[in-house]
Amino acid sequence: MMYRTKTNRKWKYLIAIPVLVFVLLFVNACASLNKSKENLQQVQNNEQVPTNTDEMPRFPGCENKSTLEDKYNCSSQKMYKYIYRYLVYPHAAKKNKIQGKVVARFVVDSVGNMKDIEILKDIGGGCGGEVVKVLKRMSHRSEKWIPAKQNGKKVSVHYTIPVIFRLTR
Repeated sequence: MMYRTKTNRKWKYLIAIPVLVFVLLFVNACASLNKSKENLQQVQNNEQVPTNTDEMPRFPGCENKSTLEDKYNCSSQKMYKYIYRYLVYPHAAKKNKIQGKVVARFVVDSVGNMKDIEILKDIGGGCGGEVVKVLKRMSHRSEKWIPAKQNGKKVSVHYTIPVIFRLTR
């Protein structure tokens, strides 16, 4: 032990400094990212786009029905008829035998326009993109949606729909 030379431990401190700097930068970046997410949520919350109202929006074409329930049922049938008429099963999804439910959400504003189309749940294979394509086509129709109503006033509202992809045998 007396003849043993002392090892130089300064290199450990030199390595610790860059590691410490990296950790501090990483923590700072994560905090900044969380803060920007909170700011985005505050902006979105300030828009106050509800997901539920006294009367939900309706796809056009069913105004001749007598009750509101009949109008909703007819509207839903017409909307899905339109979607499945223009929906094309993506080749990649067929090839990989991908099936399931894509959940999409969009805003129907107080005038009846569709906007802010987004996919909440995707099954892959291009299915989500195909749903967005059909919904964008739907948003460019000349007939507008019948807007939602809250306390008798037309309001913007989020509208969520599932679109089923099922391969036929």
